[in-house]
Amino acid sequence: MRRVVSVLLFIVILGLALTGCSSLAKPFLGKWDYDFVESGGFYYIFEEKGVLRSQTHLGEAMNKPLLDMGTYEVIDEDTILLTDTFGVEKEYTYVFEKDGTNLTISDAEYIMSFTKVID
Repeated sequence: MRRVVSVLLFIVILGLALTGCSSLAKPFLGKWDYDFVESGGFYYIFEEKGVLRSQTHLGEAMNKPLLDMGTYEVIDEDTILLTDTFGVEKEYTYVFEKDGTNLTISDAEYIMSFTKVID
């Protein structure tokens, strides 16, 4: 009986943890435009299960496949962890503005501003 209670408690705690994490990541889901004129601009695509992809504006126009950029994990209400395809992890601060249509990701060296792409 004690084992059954322990297993059920573990399942409930795991379910609550997964629910909490997914609600933090939900505003990121979708395509975000980073229009940096010098480099021609590109998109970050935040997918389910922490998958991060990218594509240049030119690549989209030429129907090129999405590039694998690594993974992302939303740590808390203002911190995101990006891990590139080589396994290098870096924490950034993020802020959503204008009802979630603008996203700023920054650290001590970089500030990137994105606009949500609405299909």
